[in-house]
Amino acid sequence: MLSVDFASPLAGAARTERIKQMTINHAAFAKSRYAQELLVKVQHALRRMPGVCGNEANELVSHLQEVGQIINQETTQLVDALMNITLDQEETEQAIARMSLDANLAQAKTDDQAQTINDLRAEVQSERERRERAEADAERREALGGQLQSLTDRADKQDESISPDDLVQVGESASRRGSPRAGRRPQTLAQTLRDIEKRMHSKPPPAWMYAQHQQRVMEAEHGQEDNQVVQKKLLAEAGRTPPPNNDGDDSLVTPAAGNRQQDMHRGSGPVRVASAFQGMSRTPAPVPPKFGPLSAGPPRAPAAMAHERRFQGSWGGQGRAVSSGGNFMTGSAFSQPVRKGAPGFQPLPRYRPGGGPDYQQAALATPQEGGSLAQRRDLYPSTPTSGGGNRFGRFSDAGPMAPMGVGGVGGGMEPSAMVGRGSLAGPPIHLTERGVAAWNEQIMEFYGAIRHFVGCHAGEPDGSAMLQMGNTNLWPVLLATYHPLSEAEAASYLDYHLRNETSKACVVTRVIVDYVVNRVWVPGAWVGSDSKTTYDLLDLQRELEATQGQASAARQPLLNQQAAIIGSILRNEQGSRAWHRSKVEDVARMLQRTVQPLMNKFVHQHDAHRDLERVAELAWELSSKLLGSRLTFDFRFPDIGARFSAQSMLPIWPPQDPAELQAKHWRVAFVTTPAITARNDTGAGISAHSVALADVFCMQ
Repeated sequence: MLSVDFASPLAGAARTERIKQMTINHAAFAKSRYAQELLVKVQHALRRMPGVCGNEANELVSHLQEVGQIINQETTQLVDALMNITLDQEETEQAIARMSLDANLAQAKTDDQAQTINDLRAEVQSERERRERAEADAERREALGGQLQSLTDRADKQDESISPDDLVQVGESASRRGSPRAGRRPQTLAQTLRDIEKRMHSKPPPAWMYAQHQQRVMEAEHGQEDNQVVQKKLLAEAGRTPPPNNDGDDSLVTPAAGNRQQDMHRGSGPVRVASAFQGMSRTPAPVPPKFGPLSAGPPRAPAAMAHERRFQGSWGGQGRAVSSGGNFMTGSAFSQPVRKGAPGFQPLPRYRPGGGPDYQQAALATPQEGGSLAQRRDLYPSTPTSGGGNRFGRFSDAGPMAPMGVGGVGGGMEPSAMVGRGSLAGPPIHLTERGVAAWNEQIMEFYGAIRHFVGCHAGEPDGSAMLQMGNTNLWPVLLATYHPLSEAEAASYLDYHLRNETSKACVVTRVIVDYVVNRVWVPGAWVGSDSKTTYDLLDLQRELEATQGQASAARQPLLNQQAAIIGSILRNEQGSRAWHRSKVEDVARMLQRTVQPLMNKFVHQHDAHRDLERVAELAWELSSKLLGSRLTFDFRFPDIGARFSAQSMLPIWPPQDPAELQAKHWRVAFVTTPAITARNDTGAGISAHSVALADVFCMQ
């Protein structure tokens, strides 16, 4: 893979010094020195050759010396020119990569601005529609007011045109002062006007309002008709037959009251207008799914890496990665000076937070609920049982759970006897595909717990997070995840990723995974159980550091010793789980303190701590399995700017075929999880298997 160094091009004294370092021990100088040695031998031979006079010999010697000087000068000039060309080519490649990243950033900003413009256009269109609806409503109100005014004027004219003789024609009772018939028509007209004003302010539908107006106009036009005609009109309008009543006055009043009740009942349910705050229908650009393919187990690469030796490097305080298998992988900002891929596979008794003191014995007969290994014991490879060995902690169909020595490590053996060097050459482990699948399932369960925490408590994008994290301890950790970018470029990438929900969730996930890989899945996490195992773990850590990068024959005894120490701690602490609980609580508290600047603004701290405790429990359980497995596990994070590789990576975004991304030379923009490889060095040969692929964001 290509590792891009984004430092500025060298010039002046720095370039000269760089060329000088590159020309040291060049192969051309060795050839030049060899030729000069031959010339010196020829010179000595000429001086001692009989029959050659001294003048001729001196002349030939001087010519040979000139030839040697010419060879030396030409060789030096050619090597310098070659190194200049090489350095220029490297700087050109760096400039191309830098321009590609700048172009990607510019394209992302352009897309963001285009999306903002589309949103603004949609909002403008919505406001325009609202304005048109408001104008139409105002026009309807004006028309209704004009109709109301015309109706009022018409009613006034009709009142003025009525003569006293007309009242006598409808009956004598209508001419008496105080009679209900005499006061009925003006009273009904006033009530009609009030109903019209009430419904005008309640925004009724136009059709309903026009029907009401026509009804009132017809009632006013027929106001001088016979009382029986008025009664029939009101009964037809009310839509029902009034109860029989012998009182003629009440028979004229009751239908009008019923009509008013019906009108009030109709006006109680106005038509609801759609809210202006409803989501607008638009087709935004496709957003990558949260956590991408983390929800399922990634495909494993074939065991073609069996003879490829790769070791996990450490940044320490320098921010550099050391990897002999490929220069596109890097370590972590959490990594300690001793950082080797922790061994995996758990054939030992392990800590389970929900188990009782007799959990180990109960686990041999029935599967436990709630654990990551429940109903999955048959997926793990078994270690053959040696003759006469102890049978403590065996599965029903597998070898001993603690293959630390030839004779096995029983429950009655002292810890000092378990960590001795002479008894650590355990039997070979058979790492099958089913075992690798079980390892992958364990890792995916751990990732799922992290995904649940991030989705509930740290998934909201925050544009102002950069201003708050500048002076926190998390700042250098976040910048280190963008190795090998410079600080300014890493800060720019981080600011862009924190403003998006999906990419921010991946940033928080990377911080948690980084901490667990480099602080929990290491032997140093298990110190403190007792003084004996603590000193043994510290010595083992120094020896692992001393053998960093060496052959497996030198490191496998140390891994066997590590498995023995972890097994002794698990057996000693099995009855009392207080030490394990304190370790889990420490990990959860440290994780919460680390990711606190990245959490949501209104997060519930108690719920967040509870979910982080679940993450810490799974991490601690995996630590016991990894460190006690006698396998070599390699955790590697690809460099930012490295080319996408379908053999070791899975794309979170874009959601395309990995082979297509590799063919189109897409590059890594952010790494969420590492590529995990398990290597078995316990047998006659070396077998390596890909346990999990790296989940990455890509850029073109």
